[in-house]
Amino acid sequence: SYSNYDTIIIASINEESKSVKLIDIPRDIFIDYSSDILKELKDKAPDFFNEKGSRKINAAHAMGRLLNYSPDDAKFPGKPGINFLTDLIKEIFAVEIDDYIAVETDGFREIVDYFGGVVINVPIYMHYEDPAQDLYIHLEPGLQLLDGKSAEGFVRFRQGYNREGKIINYSRADNTFLFLKSFYEQHFNIKNLNKIGKVYEIIKRNTETSVNTIGDAYEYARLAKKIIDDDFSINHINISTTGKKTFNGALYELLKTE
Repeated sequence: SYSNYDTIIIASINEESKSVKLIDIPRDIFIDYSSDILKELKDKAPDFFNEKGSRKINAAHAMGRLLNYSPDDAKFPGKPGINFLTDLIKEIFAVEIDDYIAVETDGFREIVDYFGGVVINVPIYMHYEDPAQDLYIHLEPGLQLLDGKSAEGFVRFRQGYNREGKIINYSRADNTFLFLKSFYEQHFNIKNLNKIGKVYEIIKRNTETSVNTIGDAYEYARLAKKIIDDDFSINHINISTTGKKTFNGALYELLKTE
């Protein structure tokens, strides 16, 4: 589909420093594309060119597909959207992406349910409904076991209502990091790594990923075991933005530059 990504996170693993960094890229960052790219986009996909939010980084994969972005040195052959996004990340942040995994909401729910849910201390009352997205979030604050559907609501919540009916805004990035940290602490263990075959089957069925063989999956399982055994630290890194701008009816965040 051409729908925008809810969340874009880079996982950087350093075996020497025994650390894992989860770098959260704000989804609403404005991308100042070159005039050549914009002209090509306008010619090939005028509707998308004029669409609200089409210059956000979380729409870059859709732009790459529409442009059929296929450089000679494409790292992920046959995946113009992913190649466009990862090349953009490399150009802006100087980060090389080795592998990727794109999780649809159905797949996210199945993966969480397969592992028996995740226990999370929900920080606030969360209430939000969007029938168009089949998204209904009703979470009470406090420590609780979230199944796949509830966990989806938790990580996607960023605006809703408090008990008095007033609109509240919340950091989706904080929720996502808390979910990933909790999921890791509760389910990344030797017992579950021994189920790598079944886990790989579920992931392949419910995601798009460059980890295409069971051998590659076992290599990541080896790395996961090292992270567990050596008790790697896990840190959440935020990308700094400065100010906002409105363009074509959409609100964007601006990257902080030196």
